[in-house]
Amino acid sequence: MARRSKAQTSGGSDTTRPVLPVIAAAILILLSLLILATSGSRTASQDTFSLQGSPLGPAGLSVPAVNAVGGSSSWYCVWPESAKFSGASGEIVIANVTATKSVVRLFKSEGVAGAHRAIRIPASSVVRVPMSEFSTSSGGGGVSILSSGGQIAVGMSLTTAEGGVLSPCQSSPGFYWVIQGGSTLAGSTLKVAIFNPFPNPSVLDVRLLAPSGSTDLGSLQGVIVPSGQTSVLDIGKLYAGHRFVIVEIRARAGRVVASGLVETSTSTLVGANLLVGVNRPSPDWYFPQLFNSIGITSQLLIFNPSSSPVRANVKVLPAQGRMSGIVGIGVGGSKFSQVVEPESMSVIDLTSFTSLPSSSGYGISVTDSGNGLVVSSQLTEAVTGKVGREISELGTSVPAADWLVVHLAPSEPVGFSVMNATNQNLQGTFQSGSISDLTVKPAPAGIASKADLPITVLRDEVLLQSIGSLGPSAVRISLEGKAVVVPVAGAGLEFLQNVMSFPFRG
Repeated sequence: MARRSKAQTSGGSDTTRPVLPVIAAAILILLSLLILATSGSRTASQDTFSLQGSPLGPAGLSVPAVNAVGGSSSWYCVWPESAKFSGASGEIVIANVTATKSVVRLFKSEGVAGAHRAIRIPASSVVRVPMSEFSTSSGGGGVSILSSGGQIAVGMSLTTAEGGVLSPCQSSPGFYWVIQGGSTLAGSTLKVAIFNPFPNPSVLDVRLLAPSGSTDLGSLQGVIVPSGQTSVLDIGKLYAGHRFVIVEIRARAGRVVASGLVETSTSTLVGANLLVGVNRPSPDWYFPQLFNSIGITSQLLIFNPSSSPVRANVKVLPAQGRMSGIVGIGVGGSKFSQVVEPESMSVIDLTSFTSLPSSSGYGISVTDSGNGLVVSSQLTEAVTGKVGREISELGTSVPAADWLVVHLAPSEPVGFSVMNATNQNLQGTFQSGSISDLTVKPAPAGIASKADLPITVLRDEVLLQSIGSLGPSAVRISLEGKAVVVPVAGAGLEFLQNVMSFPFRG
């Protein structure tokens, strides 16, 4: 910086001379920032990596949730494009699950005047908006959605070479995100998309970790995401050769929404997953629907983002009931623990710990002392003589008394799994009804509501509840206490690709 000279007593001209180089320097700095913002480039790496802020800061844990009563709600969707397709190939799926019409407005940025589109959604209906309307040159896209009236649930349906994938959108942006479960081994691609829906640029630090503890120090500090834009990181190129990868994002300025896409295609394994991000660690995680079957390996991925060791306590919960070949045999109750070192991940092979009979369903809960973890599951299906599948699923960290399950596939066996999150038995009811997918011509009939059917979820157990063969449908589950509900649709790993579940926000 130019040193400011002392004011002269002979006149004003000498006093203002030093201002000119300062203004020129400021203009150069501003132009440099604008160039960086336009390209979404990174600032230079630093010698040491230092994430800004704390994952346990003032922002609260947020999960995709549906408003319990009519009114307005916000949703944020972000996606990387498939590595095997040029251009966005997929849809934003917007479901209105009540008997009241809704109006949704879609924005490329919340700071712009006027929505990109406004859509009226009839009662008990689904509309699909092409992702291509919101794609950017970065290889991904993002959209903000504001709804008025009805009860709206929003998801992303993405087409990949390995099949279609479906995932809920987020209900809230955040300054901190964790995405885990992707692979950068040969035959896999992993991309992460970061969407900034706000009027001002966001500045981010990104860290990449693997169970081995190795990490990319500094090469992704100061990532700038301009207003209304989406930046896409090709993690496979930045961090190749890892079976499991954690992507940790922390904002120096602004708030964003993030998600990942992993695609695997080898001679023995195929799979694609939209990896849902979580914006805060949690001391409690729930997995209501796991199952043992011949050739299926189940693993837990536990990430400790804190600076202290954390003991993760894992409990196996027995299941009752039956759903499309998955049987609850009432066996469970085993417990074990795992110390997860600071800023690292542990991988637990559930198959060796549970030792349950084939085709048996069970649940898993993971708790810690309160520091907060991020936990996901990895299911790998290896079938002799066939190409297997692989599914990554983030656990559920927020139990609730009321849940919604949205099923979008053609007619197939449908059900749900409920894990009791209280210390007492829970009574409840559920009802199901069809919803009209307006992209299908002619559209099927509207909702056919059924009377509330009773259910009981015992303490420390999981209930497998079959509904029957349904097409596009919405299922409401109401309980007298908090629980976690996930959908089930079929006896193989493909059941995770056509269904979504959401807690109701009270």
